[in-house]
Amino acid sequence: MFLYSQTEPGYVPPVWPASAGCQRMMMHLDFAVSDLESAVQHALSCGAKLAKTQYLDGVKVCIDPAGHPFCLCERK
Repeated sequence: MFLYSQTEPGYVPPVWPASAGCQRMMMHLDFAVSDLESAVQHALSCGAKLAKTQYLDGVKVCIDPAGHPFCLCERK
């Protein structure tokens, strides 16, 4: 499986959680991981940030360097 993306000169990062009048998410990816904490640390080392708002146990919402949210979901 391959994922391709394109750059956009006028790109405005989305706001998560969604907020009226702000850019909305254009995509959202969930990744199943066997070791949640290691996966979070790897994502952070690659430039991601943890989202300020977290909703579920066993799931960490991260924001990639371009501002897209994605989830790391603990596989049990």
